[in-house]
Amino acid sequence: MSQESDAVMASRRRSALEYLHRSLDRARAFAVLLSPNAETLNGVAHEFLERARVEHRVRFSSATTDLHGFLKTMLGQLGFEAFAASTDDLRALVTMFLRHESAEGRYTLIALEQAQNFGPHVLELVRDLAQVRGPRGSAATFLLTGTPALGHVLDSPGWEVVADLSRERFDLESARAEAPSDDPAPVLFVSRDGKALGHFRVLDERVLIGRHRDNDLTINSAYVSRHHAMLVGGETHPVLFDLKSTNGTYVNAEAITQRPLRHGDVVSIGDLRIEFINPTHRRVELPKGDAQLDETGQLPTLRGIDMSDDDEADVTRLSNQLAG
Repeated sequence: MSQESDAVMASRRRSALEYLHRSLDRARAFAVLLSPNAETLNGVAHEFLERARVEHRVRFSSATTDLHGFLKTMLGQLGFEAFAASTDDLRALVTMFLRHESAEGRYTLIALEQAQNFGPHVLELVRDLAQVRGPRGSAATFLLTGTPALGHVLDSPGWEVVADLSRERFDLESARAEAPSDDPAPVLFVSRDGKALGHFRVLDERVLIGRHRDNDLTINSAYVSRHHAMLVGGETHPVLFDLKSTNGTYVNAEAITQRPLRHGDVVSIGDLRIEFINPTHRRVELPKGDAQLDETGQLPTLRGIDMSDDDEADVTRLSNQLAG
């Protein structure tokens, strides 16, 4: 290999590592690295795993179709001793671990090399775990390396639910982070008490949020006003307005009357947490003079009633309403 070729490859590796560290720093669900050269991919992935600033690392260097074995291996690398349990129990334990560690400020990086060769049930698990949310964003980052065929897997119908989380991919041949050609819409990820309830794609210039059924995003909760808030401006200039709601609207724990939203902002409406994800990452500067927290520095007590069984059921059904 010529000195020029060496320099080109070194530059590509640096660019790839910058992309991977950026994905980790922003708590993205996926960091995807593509190349037909498995040796080069493995070298970049190993260097990243060694240098990544995380508390937990899991690495799968060979593909498997055994979901139960995959879960046992993951838990073993996370420090758990081997024990007999069903696949469902192991899956629940992994989910609980990722959520708990993320809430405590401890992050997890999980790497699958040549990910396109893993079995469908294993990839379905990865897809579902990527939706577990934490305070910073995703509760774990999944590093997926593979040939261009991996891109076809991520673009398949079964992965539509996380399409906005896995769009950006780094191609080592072109040394660029790219996404599919269609411009992705912003997404509102809704959760309650750390449990993901669903997502809502912002496709219109105006999105009305509230308890009444005539809203675009309907949230049937006693703590949410009939017409609670409104998001206008779509992807280019998204601005959230509080519609004089009873319990207020908060962005990053700060009471607002109106506020431009940035990628990664967290909106609190009632007892729900709504994270704003804008794949285009257009930055909008915050205005000055918005309302602040009260003088105690705490969020005001919600002036609602205790959640009834029916309300709990309505919140549980929110996932279906959002995805519909």
